[in-house]
Amino acid sequence: MRLILFGPPGAGKGTQAKKLSERFKIPWVSMGDVLRDQSEKKTSLGQEVKKYMKKGALVPDHLLFNIVEDLISDEDFRKGFILDGFPRTITQAEALEKFFKKAGIDLDRVVYIDLDGYKQTSNDQSCKIQ
Repeated sequence: MRLILFGPPGAGKGTQAKKLSERFKIPWVSMGDVLRDQSEKKTSLGQEVKKYMKKGALVPDHLLFNIVEDLISDEDFRKGFILDGFPRTITQAEALEKFFKKAGIDLDRVVYIDLDGYKQTSNDQSCKIQ
């Protein structure tokens, strides 16, 4: 199974991804976790990621793609994977689609998790379930 999960922060993507990963015995890629992990590495890529994260800036697409392509190209990902938090934009989705075609990877599903009563408040970054 090759799956991408979408939804607002706090909607339960990570919770569901963890359950699916365990059930189907496939890797789960949480981009937030991956970026934090990369930023701790002493590699040039890791230090570049750290530079953006330290400023609170978005990590540029070209760096994200390097990370995602490396992960998905790994042997552990051949039988399937779950992407959580990537892609986030149409540009990223188009580039990922191009990579999948080049690599001969077929995506099985894209799931959007939507919650009734979910609202992100405009005055802060917290999310509330009503």
